[in-house]
Amino acid sequence: MNNHTKTIFTALLLPSLMIFFFVPVAAAANVERGQKIYRFKCAKCHGSAGKGDGPMAKLLKPPPANFSAAGFFDSRPDAALKKSILKAKAPMPSFQAELDSGRLKESDIDAIIDYIKTFAEPSK
Repeated sequence: MNNHTKTIFTALLLPSLMIFFFVPVAAAANVERGQKIYRFKCAKCHGSAGKGDGPMAKLLKPPPANFSAAGFFDSRPDAALKKSILKAKAPMPSFQAELDSGRLKESDIDAIIDYIKTFAEPSK
């Protein structure tokens, strides 16, 4: 392999390796951040394992979503989940005010979504 070929090979391989090693680390950090926000803002209704069985769930009509139900995320793209969080209907509070006030950022909503997807059961 000549030097030119090595340079091209390295130029193509290095970015691929960086994505392979660093994207999972960034994604894990986002999930961890989402978990912290979820515990504070969502778990009291949706439950610690996302089953819709938090301590407040019995009082709510309709009941909170069960994120661990098989196929729950199959027909719910991230954009739809984000809209549900930001423009929620009672009894779920809308997070739009949190965003408008600066208490939460768009990236925080994305992190919550990344975290709740960890509850997913595979579809059958």
